[in-house]
Amino acid sequence: TYQHFQNRDEGIKVFERILLSWAKNKPVLYPDPQDFTNWNSGWGELQYASTMLVGDFASFYAVYYDDFDFSLKQRQDIESYLSDWLINHDIDPPRGHHGCDLEDLTKFESNDDWVDGDYCDSNRWRMGLGAVYLGLRTGNQELFTAGNRHIEINLSVIDKDGIYAPWAKKGAMALSYARQLPEVLTLLAVAYKSIGYDFYEHKLPHGKKIHEVYESLFDFIYYPEKLDKYASTIFEYGTNLRFDNYDTYSEASLSEKWRHEMIYPEVLAAQSKGYVLRYRPDLLDKINYHKTWNKYWHAHISVFVNISGIAIYESFNQNVSKLIQKQKEELEKKQKENRLRLKKVAEKIKLKKVQEQLKQKAKQIEEVSKLAMFNFKDGSFSLTLDQVDFIESELPQKQNMNNGFELHKASINGELKLSSNMQVGFRTLVYQKLMFQENRLSINVSEMTDPEMNSFKRHREPLQKKCGVGLMDEWDWLSFITKTSDIKTAKNQQCHYEYFKEADDKEAWELFQAVLGGTDSILGYLQTNVER
Repeated sequence: TYQHFQNRDEGIKVFERILLSWAKNKPVLYPDPQDFTNWNSGWGELQYASTMLVGDFASFYAVYYDDFDFSLKQRQDIESYLSDWLINHDIDPPRGHHGCDLEDLTKFESNDDWVDGDYCDSNRWRMGLGAVYLGLRTGNQELFTAGNRHIEINLSVIDKDGIYAPWAKKGAMALSYARQLPEVLTLLAVAYKSIGYDFYEHKLPHGKKIHEVYESLFDFIYYPEKLDKYASTIFEYGTNLRFDNYDTYSEASLSEKWRHEMIYPEVLAAQSKGYVLRYRPDLLDKINYHKTWNKYWHAHISVFVNISGIAIYESFNQNVSKLIQKQKEELEKKQKENRLRLKKVAEKIKLKKVQEQLKQKAKQIEEVSKLAMFNFKDGSFSLTLDQVDFIESELPQKQNMNNGFELHKASINGELKLSSNMQVGFRTLVYQKLMFQENRLSINVSEMTDPEMNSFKRHREPLQKKCGVGLMDEWDWLSFITKTSDIKTAKNQQCHYEYFKEADDKEAWELFQAVLGGTDSILGYLQTNVER
């Protein structure tokens, strides 16, 4: 693949020779696992190699179709061979073993030697991509359907937290395997977009949508411990290359893990460009791969399969632009010929659109009216509660930040001065969370934090049960919002407010009001006294 990248005319000849040989001699072996008893006899390696190579070469042939110098007969033979292979072969576990349980993903949390992980692992992706891309290229519905089946199997083992279990089970190498997932998902998103299907909004069997799987990845690269329930089950996996065992890996710093596992946020963001543009404006500064090309070019060529996810994404969207322009010209011509008829249709559509906008406006007004603690103006929600001043008692103690969302993180100690001249003690670990067009303070209410937070600690679980984990998350960080453009976030803050008001806990209610009213004061204090 690197040779092809460096010299496209010469590099394609290697692929041509291999595909012609396969189509003529049909040499790719694929043993039936029921025909042999010793999985380690070499047949397993043949099975793995065949599923990998046929899938990879099929997707490469489909993408660079016009570069291959084949006769019509040669193309027919090659496409027949690849299609027949991908339709009629599967990844079967050896005798005495069984494939992944697509319903019960907790089985990935144990080290069961009788489960053949390859059934839903890397080569299933490769066969699926090969069949989907070649099926689209040649218009072969049966091949396209076979590819969808492979993809569906692997998507079924992404758990409710957005973690692809087979790669998370790779011990100390779990992160380096997981970094391949954005490119796989982007390749699929481009393929399905070409036929009008929105893959980013596709919902998986265990609850997550595809765009939420991306979101989970960009979360656990900063918190690798979230993979522990899978990664720790194969204690020695891949350790001869990097760490002695999973324990030594777990003790390493995040930067050391990134270095050994080849985690580069700029690469992952570029490979996820479609997701970033649509769902993550906070990552836009990381998708310009031109700036980092000299450093990371190898990571954009062929990390997982023989094709490049970012190259396919860019090429497809350029082609779409040309298609849109052509459609626009045809539409303008048709409008000119049918001006009167289209004008009437346009008026009806406009009327319907106005009516729909009025309905949406009325619905929005109704929703906003329920948020009594916020004012809504110019598309933004602002807190209406009385402001509370924070006065320090001790100098802040700056803390290390775990990820790029944490700003001005420190342990602070002081008083929240109420308008009634009452004071509420406030001492805990806090930080300003980086959010788009939002003022958000996050405070720690775990069992290890200071006694001043006791009244919050006892409400963690019931608060999550009533309002979800949007502002009271599963890692014991309670967030307070004074300004946001997101109505969902505003509703969540209103839910917290109503919960504490109705909780029959005067101490917790007074503390909640004090912290919420003092959020802007605390944020200003952190910005002035604690460096980023």
